[in-house]
Amino acid sequence: MMALSYQRAHEMVLASKWVVHSNEVLVEVGATLTDITEAEAAVEGLLLTDDKAYLESWQSGEKDAPLRLDRLSRLIVDNPDQQARLCIFASAAEDKLDWVAQMVKVYRSGRRQQAIAMMTGGVGRLKMDRLRQTAEDLEKEEKRLLQIRTEATEVKTRHATNYLRILAATVLIVLCLAFYLVRTEMSARACVQLDLTHSQEKLKQALQREQELSRVDLLTNVANRRAFYEVLEVESKRAKRYGRPLSVAYLDLDNFKAINDSLGHAVGDVLLARVASIMRANLRAGSCVARLGGDEFAIMIPEASAGETKCFLQRLRRLLLEQMQANQWPVTFSIGAAVFQESCDSVDEMVHAADQEMYAVKNRCKNEVSVTTVEAVTA
Repeated sequence: MMALSYQRAHEMVLASKWVVHSNEVLVEVGATLTDITEAEAAVEGLLLTDDKAYLESWQSGEKDAPLRLDRLSRLIVDNPDQQARLCIFASAAEDKLDWVAQMVKVYRSGRRQQAIAMMTGGVGRLKMDRLRQTAEDLEKEEKRLLQIRTEATEVKTRHATNYLRILAATVLIVLCLAFYLVRTEMSARACVQLDLTHSQEKLKQALQREQELSRVDLLTNVANRRAFYEVLEVESKRAKRYGRPLSVAYLDLDNFKAINDSLGHAVGDVLLARVASIMRANLRAGSCVARLGGDEFAIMIPEASAGETKCFLQRLRRLLLEQMQANQWPVTFSIGAAVFQESCDSVDEMVHAADQEMYAVKNRCKNEVSVTTVEAVTA
């Protein structure tokens, strides 16, 4: 009976070690994703701010991720199926790291705008999606093994406890040893769980930052086209429901190309960021400004009549012109706006109407504000 009790306790410890082993695999997979995500986020911060302090974070992630992949390889050396999944995951991870390193290389060569174009071009996102999918496959199998091992551990723990209770009076030393082993296993599992929770939280934060960046224009820090269309969609439905007017303005910088040609694209970028900052600081309550591309911006103004819309846009144009004159930038602003009084079923048509009004200004004389009223728009 004593030998059998010892055998049951030993089996419980071995089963517990397998539970810890599976948790370690999950921690390393999550930590690898976190390292790669943080390395990419650091490079995005470098490209957006031109602050070379981000290079240290990128180098740290680039260094740590291969080390974690190596530890993963050692952890699952006994599982051929998981080794095959790890090969796919490692390939995706190396592919993603190489892509991030290419952006850094392009940046270091003095082609920052090209690096930013690489960052926003969508290739990096596809590589990250592939990486997450391979990680999910790896984690799914390990979680299945974890469940099996956890159930086996619980069964073996119950058996061992029953035998130890029977022999408690005569085999006190065995009981104490089993107690020590159980406590050690529980402590190890708690530590692994704590690391796993911390890693998952960091990954969640990194994903949240990535989602926020996907809706913000990287140069001007205002909404991008995707975010603007989402906001306009929601606001148009609200305006339709309550029968309130909704205005969409389209703003284009006159002679902006001359700035890039004569003063350089760096000055042009500063000018665009300054224009966006002024518009954002002077928006009406509930309004939204976005950069749709190049030197074109759009503004959504809820619950404003044609007169109110024109008054606001004229004031905004004056503020922008004052800033241009203060910096001796020969840029003016052609602004067209469409005020929708009734149903607004097509966001594309709403923006198109404002765009057409802006082009009418440019074709007529430039540097003016023109507002038109639209009774109904249907898709």
